Amino acid sequence: MITSDERYLLHRYIVADLMHRTLMKDWQYIEPMKMAEVFSLWFEQQTITLRRECKLLKSQLQAKGLKILRLTVLDEYFCIYTIATRGEDMDLQYAINALKSEVQDEVQKRLFALNTPMQRKE
Repeated sequence: MITSDERYLLHRYIVADLMHRTLMKDWQYIEPMKMAEVFSLWFEQQTITLRRECKLLKSQLQAKGLKILRLTVLDEYFCIYTIATRGEDMDLQYAINALKSEVQDEVQKRLFALNTPMQRKE
């Protein structure tokens, strides 16, 4: 049995890992854009940050005796993460659309955190 704190860490790791993989996959689509250099720098910065976050979260999970063994996609709506604990393996089922929404929200937070409203000079 995992505690709510451990479940929170697992969820944060899953979202961070999915966001990292999504950004790496989508990076190739910014090449034809006019502002490709700017977006490429942002993608690079975020992938480095996410890699660090994933490593930190993974080490925290390992300290608690947890490890994500595999991801199994059931169908177009649900997936299962198999988690190894100190005694048994557990399955956590997620709705794919919910994970996608969380990843999109997190990307928006990070992207718009850079945005500051432009001040008008009068």
